[in-house]
Amino acid sequence: MTDSRLAAALDDFFERFLVVYPIVGLILALFLAGALVQRQVPDLAGAFEPYRLFFQIAIAGLAVAFFRNTIGARSYGLFAPASIAFVLVLAGPFWGVLVFLNVFIISLATAFVVSPLRLGSAPRLATQLVVVGFSLALFRVLGALPELNPYFSATSVFFPTIITVWFADRFARDVDERGWPIPSLRLAWTIGAIFLAYLVMSSEALLSYLMTTPTAWSVLVGVNILVGYYSRFRLTEYVRFGDHFGGALAGLVARGTTIKDRFRGDESPVEYHGVDEVLSMNERNRYIARYNPPAVAGQVEKATIKQRLHRLGIPAPETYAVATRVSDLHALSEEMASRDEFVLKPGDASGGEGIVVVSGRNDDGTFDTSMGSLSRSDLSAHAHRIVQGQYTGLELRDSALLEERIVPAPFFETLCGGGVPDVRVMVFRGIPVMSMTRLPTRESDGAANLHKGAVGVGLSIADGRSIHAFQQSRNRTLDVHPDTGADISDVAIPNWNAVLVTAAEAATVSNLGYCGVDITLDEAGEPVVFEVNVRPGLGIQNATQSGLKGRIRALEQLPSSYDFLDVRRAVALARTWDRAGWPADLESVVTPDEVSGVVRETEVNVDA
Repeated sequence: MTDSRLAAALDDFFERFLVVYPIVGLILALFLAGALVQRQVPDLAGAFEPYRLFFQIAIAGLAVAFFRNTIGARSYGLFAPASIAFVLVLAGPFWGVLVFLNVFIISLATAFVVSPLRLGSAPRLATQLVVVGFSLALFRVLGALPELNPYFSATSVFFPTIITVWFADRFARDVDERGWPIPSLRLAWTIGAIFLAYLVMSSEALLSYLMTTPTAWSVLVGVNILVGYYSRFRLTEYVRFGDHFGGALAGLVARGTTIKDRFRGDESPVEYHGVDEVLSMNERNRYIARYNPPAVAGQVEKATIKQRLHRLGIPAPETYAVATRVSDLHALSEEMASRDEFVLKPGDASGGEGIVVVSGRNDDGTFDTSMGSLSRSDLSAHAHRIVQGQYTGLELRDSALLEERIVPAPFFETLCGGGVPDVRVMVFRGIPVMSMTRLPTRESDGAANLHKGAVGVGLSIADGRSIHAFQQSRNRTLDVHPDTGADISDVAIPNWNAVLVTAAEAATVSNLGYCGVDITLDEAGEPVVFEVNVRPGLGIQNATQSGLKGRIRALEQLPSSYDFLDVRRAVALARTWDRAGWPADLESVVTPDEVSGVVRETEVNVDA
């Protein structure tokens, strides 16, 4: 082992030690405190009985966290299911589910009724809460559910009711943005999480053990930390990324060849990447925590990044107006009135939510948009919802951006016929590591988001040529675009080196160590940065049929001197490594001259 690698290994050991030491101290302190309580308090069960609620919420939270983190359930929130499960504990599963559905349906119906008014988050949630509160009060007073009265009081369902209203509102917004299938699946996961929380919260044996054995509290915390830290693949990801290791079951037990390959005794089975190469959601979150610390990630808001890009001359859509407060909306509306084409988008949303692309005006004066024909007042109302936090979860404010509409290159139109196609480049330590082009479809309503139905076409970092095409929403491999019929099995992105250089520059401007940069080619074929993503998705691995983790792990082994490479040199090296298949020892395939800057002209300027 070289001196640099030994030093890196020691640094990694001490970094891990500094992380583990406080955790061990916390668990030890909990154990000692539990032992002291267990020794000093004679009747533990009686002493803790008034505080049973805290034990229930603790074990419910752990159960739901396991359900989400290890199983891979995509439920609405963590403590939302645990809070709602209290109703099932108090009233029993039948009446508890009835009350939950009652609150959920009333709140959901109210959300759909007031949706044409395009209210902001605060007044919309308040309206739903008022309607739900009055409805529950009427049920109690009028005796509509007399069997329910003995089980609990109004105070006992106060917090679960608020959570259910939030849950219903989130569901309604998801339906509005994505249609019914995906939110309905998430609703099913959430109901499953509610029942799991109910089962552990109603377990008298488990509650009695925890209340009478305080030393077990530290064990519970330790197990939860270990499972969260060392858990790699969620069980659902063995299905999602099953093609990488020959099927979900092969990923679990075979790790290299499919069960069918082994049964047939094939001497040359299909080469699979294995679980060691694919980046899972849990591992991605750890990379984000390490390379995108909150102090940096918190500053990567769309408007802020646009300012930096413009000031450094990196191509990005021109920003016409930004509204950060309600008082800014008039100026933004006036700016809209003076233009025929633009994009209106939230500054802090994800997944393409809330973006409206305006492509022109109709004869009646309305705007032709990605959401149909809208008037100026409709767009102003949409901007108002954005500013009030419609697309930012629990946040009650956001910024509305009015920016230039980029007309994609004719090359893209021949492939997908319309929409807003782009190229996503994953950048790690300033080096492009994986890429795909996202082609909109009718299913995605012209958006380039994979979860909405866009097609991801994996691209080679070496030359920008297509590798494989995958439609995530339908879990299928494609050779032609589902709408246009265009061949997407042999695509070559023009001006490829410029795309990679622009992506690396944008990532450097963001200060993020791990990010996804979305770029399109304008009418002149020049790259333009749409945005920089702090938490890019993992569907790119199915589009490229390659694992991100193997490449990131190889880049992590490089010495810190690589962090100071010129952007073009970093891109040239990335293309060289891609041609070499991203070996574990990246330095073995480049010469010192290539690293120091005397790079062959063919490596820097080839635009495949």
